[in-house]
Amino acid sequence: YKTEPMSQPALPKTARAAVLTGPRQIEIREFPIPQPGPGELLVAVDGCGICGTDVHEYKRDPFGLIPVVLGHEGSGKIVALG
Repeated sequence: YKTEPMSQPALPKTARAAVLTGPRQIEIREFPIPQPGPGELLVAVDGCGICGTDVHEYKRDPFGLIPVVLGHEGSGKIVALG
């Protein structure tokens, strides 16, 4: 029994992210979606959490790393392989 590979839906060219631009300042920006290289994969994020450090950076001092996309506790689906 042989099955045919499933076709993959076309990926969008850009994605939006909340960017910390200063204390208590967040902008929604568009970023190009990267193509995964050898040994890499691309994950479509379904959800992302923030941690105490993210809250500290938002409320007080962004540690000089601005602009920065906060949130790193993510989950999603693999949508492309390199």
